[in-house]
Amino acid sequence: MSGTVGSGAFTSVSAERTVSVAVADDPDAFLSLGPCDGPNGDYVTVEGGVASIDLSPSNTQVPGSGVNNDAVSVFDDVFEIANQGTQPVGVWLDAAPATDRNGDPVVEFYRNGDRSTEIIGQGNAVCLGVGEDICVGLRTDTRSERFDPGDRLLNLVSGGHELIVNADATVACDAGTPTGGGPLRLNTGVADWQVVEVPQSATDDAPSTPYDAKVVDPPSAWATSEADAEWVDPFGTGGLKADPDGAYAYELDIPASGTLVVEEYGSDNPVEFFLNASSIGGSGGQSAFGSLRSGVPDQTVSSGDTLRAEVTNNSGSSGNPTGLLVAARLE
Repeated sequence: MSGTVGSGAFTSVSAERTVSVAVADDPDAFLSLGPCDGPNGDYVTVEGGVASIDLSPSNTQVPGSGVNNDAVSVFDDVFEIANQGTQPVGVWLDAAPATDRNGDPVVEFYRNGDRSTEIIGQGNAVCLGVGEDICVGLRTDTRSERFDPGDRLLNLVSGGHELIVNADATVACDAGTPTGGGPLRLNTGVADWQVVEVPQSATDDAPSTPYDAKVVDPPSAWATSEADAEWVDPFGTGGLKADPDGAYAYELDIPASGTLVVEEYGSDNPVEFFLNASSIGGSGGQSAFGSLRSGVPDQTVSSGDTLRAEVTNNSGSSGNPTGLLVAARLE
């Protein structure tokens, strides 16, 4: 994400000085950037595959003529950052706003319409779970006691960019990191569930553990979830294979502290859940594919805890399909 500012003074009539922040407009990228819903999203323009925040008179989507001189201007919910990847990420901005005579920035960036929040610097990273998004707004302060005509609003930083959006899974969702769009989804098919154990007789069909659980189209006998959870299995066959008998174990590393809520689950055949090796409930030795189950108690968890699901395929010598579905969230 980059930004430029032109020359000239702010006035309520014309604004040769512009605040234009260009971003790659790629709806298929792991990190999606674009306009927020609502009127302030109109400050985001798209041209030639590049989206820009444009507060200048050249933006025909809005009736104004730029940021006022000697004024504080506030723009809530201008551009959206969405996590379209496969794991939670910590998101923050790197920016070099120009400073006033006292060394205070003349442009501030904040999230979700809350001007008391900050999003500049890794220390202000916000956690975005898979599929979550936040809206970023900005506030400019061009009051004459702080700001001289001809001053820049943003200073160039490394690489010639003035505003950089960072997404880093290694700092995502640490304890205390705020979440951006509500509870984190920990569903199978969305979160990073790993197959960590298969029966010895299944090793010829499975990669070396651990590996990603494979999203599958469920057989018609397997109930589906009202949440966005999807069925997974170790082989990606969706019940088209006679899977060997034995224990199949799936694990998910908890990405942040909070309350783990298992909304519903399914398995073919029985499943038992463990948190850090301690049992927290399951299907009580019964298959759970024909109708989904609930009843796993809510758990207080910390970043780095491990949620484990052990599915036992016990069909007999002929084998049958095995799979797991979990709809869960972290609050």
